[in-house]
Amino acid sequence: MNIKFVVIGLLIIGGLIFFNDRHYKSELEDQFRQAGQSAKVGTRVEVSSLSPYNDRAELLKNEYPHMTVSITLEDFGQSVIPDKVKDEIKQTVQKLACNNLTTGTKDDADLIKSRLNVLEEDGITWTYIVYNHQGEKFYEHTQVVKDCSEFMKLREIY
Repeated sequence: MNIKFVVIGLLIIGGLIFFNDRHYKSELEDQFRQAGQSAKVGTRVEVSSLSPYNDRAELLKNEYPHMTVSITLEDFGQSVIPDKVKDEIKQTVQKLACNNLTTGTKDDADLIKSRLNVLEEDGITWTYIVYNHQGEKFYEHTQVVKDCSEFMKLREIY
């Protein structure tokens, strides 16, 4: 009879621990999701510098999970951008969404797993549109974050 009580007690305690852990991870996912949904249009966005040009980047559209960032090259005075410069900028822009995955990798493992889950489940997509200083669009790149090689590497670890 005492063994039954011990077994039942252990099952209850195990269930509480398991479901409490699931609830905690679900809360982390909800917080990350809400941060993405509540990002305000016009908010400055950190991007790697497209040097040597002073670039201004801001959130143009937030149609969660599809985010659009506008990057304006403030100091590029030429109306026609040379192919070499275009290629450099294109390479940098193509890496922007994926490189952001490596920031915060020193965070708690549960937090990283939660972020990866949201990125994958919601299909977060970043579109970067680059304009010259006159406001003329010359490049656009869309990246589904879960397709990044950095995402795959983090998914293997976590």
